[in-house]
Amino acid sequence: MGLLKANTELRLDDASEFLSDYRLNEIHLPLVKQYITQLKLKSNQKKLAKILDPDHFSTDNLKLGLIAITLKYNSVTDKNNCMSTLLEIATDENKLDKTIKKLKELELDEIVLMWFNNLLDTKHRQLNYEALTEIANKLKYNVLAGFISDSEQLVHTIYRGCLFFVCHHQKRANIPFRITYLHNIFLKSNIKQIRFPAFY
Repeated sequence: MGLLKANTELRLDDASEFLSDYRLNEIHLPLVKQYITQLKLKSNQKKLAKILDPDHFSTDNLKLGLIAITLKYNSVTDKNNCMSTLLEIATDENKLDKTIKKLKELELDEIVLMWFNNLLDTKHRQLNYEALTEIANKLKYNVLAGFISDSEQLVHTIYRGCLFFVCHHQKRANIPFRITYLHNIFLKSNIKQIRFPAFY
């Protein structure tokens, strides 16, 4: 019991020291305590560098940063890139299961699910392979039907993540599919200025 108390006090000290090191407001102490195990790692501090200051540190930014780290980014990125990367990871069910498990351990899986639900006006209740399959199919439909946004980041998410996921599974099912077909649909849209990544 005494050891447990000592460990708890140590974690509290670590959290307070972290706040002091980065001159963060005391209001963030509970949040820092929750993720102190991740925040203590020098490698993670480097990856989170752009939000570790009083002006940029917030609950949303920290959770976004930790999601990005879980998805193997080396710095904080935007949520659309995170969604796109998760769709790519979903082509490997074992890798996806491990990724979702890590997100759940950090209590971040529901945030990612909320991003997808808000993007597509869906009501998925659990982040898993089945949900991501339905999400990829809906994204593909939105692209084919022309229901696309003028947002470069959103289009990038649809193009990179959805195409990677859909093409992988159609190839695995021996269904002929040409990435250039969807690529040409984009080029005929009203977003010709957007520069797409190449997947050929």
